[in-house]
Amino acid sequence: RSKEYLPELQGSELSRYKIEPKRVSYLRYCNDIASSRPMRMFQGERIVLRRLLTRKFRLQAGLTVETMITTDNVLNVVPRNSEASVPFALGFLNSKLVSWLYVNTSMIAQKDDFPQVHISALAALPIPNFDMARHDRMVTLVEQMLQLHKQPAAARRAASDRELVQRQIDATDREIDRLVYNLYGLTEDEVKIIAETVR
Repeated sequence: RSKEYLPELQGSELSRYKIEPKRVSYLRYCNDIASSRPMRMFQGERIVLRRLLTRKFRLQAGLTVETMITTDNVLNVVPRNSEASVPFALGFLNSKLVSWLYVNTSMIAQKDDFPQVHISALAALPIPNFDMARHDRMVTLVEQMLQLHKQPAAARRAASDRELVQRQIDATDREIDRLVYNLYGLTEDEVKIIAETVR
């Protein structure tokens, strides 16, 4: 492997809040691979978003700071300025409500047998106003979630440890969902509709 070849992040190595730690393929950065995207799209703190939705119609986003090349099966969401909060955006994208909004407002997502993420449709979603307290709460929860997703591999020795980590992940996920419902000002009845639709 020469220095001009960089690790590739494949869609199969990415799920909600989790990126497999080892790369199995390497690509040379060039226009054919990158579709004329500048190198900065593959560097620094950013969100990587799997193009395919899950079978349960969920967006799948992770956070990375590694330099990795991606092809069409992974999208890179790079902050436009230094004030943008990448962890906040990650929690927002991985929430049940945002997946529900994307699938129900995007004609592209509804038409496709294998629903995909299209940046134009994602960018059209309404982003609610938030105060610093709720921003900080989201960032804390997302940081917890990222840490929890690193634990299962180390905790595989005992089933009880795995179950404990999974319970903590589920509880943190619910807290993030609750916070996003709150940001959008949803009623209890509206929350029930989303919770029943997106499992």
